[in-house]
Amino acid sequence: MVVIEKVNAMPGMGKDGERQTIGATSAFNFGMGYGQWLGILAALGIPHQTVHPRTWKSFMMADMGKEKDASRVKAMQLFPWSAKDLARKKDHGRADALLMAAWATKVGARPATAPMPSAGPLFETAF
Repeated sequence: MVVIEKVNAMPGMGKDGERQTIGATSAFNFGMGYGQWLGILAALGIPHQTVHPRTWKSFMMADMGKEKDASRVKAMQLFPWSAKDLARKKDHGRADALLMAAWATKVGARPATAPMPSAGPLFETAF
């Protein structure tokens, strides 16, 4: 099973600390990439579940701060053998992936959709 973070395109913070707006094209591209991943999983019949960041983070990181580096620290605590792959600050995405997988395992996450049946026999009889 695959767990995908259910995120929304969000404005970022500028260098001056002011909130920046996200452009329509950026928001569209972000949503399109998310939809493509869901479509690929559905087309291949791979069971999946989406989870909001707040859900898995509140469960897995209740005792941690909200900064991005906190997920790296927590992942290295839970998976010490992966510390070399989480050594850089920019590895927080890897840490998030490990923590989402751990969340799914701990809560017994179930797929949101059933896998599609194989189309093999259908094609064999049609041709």
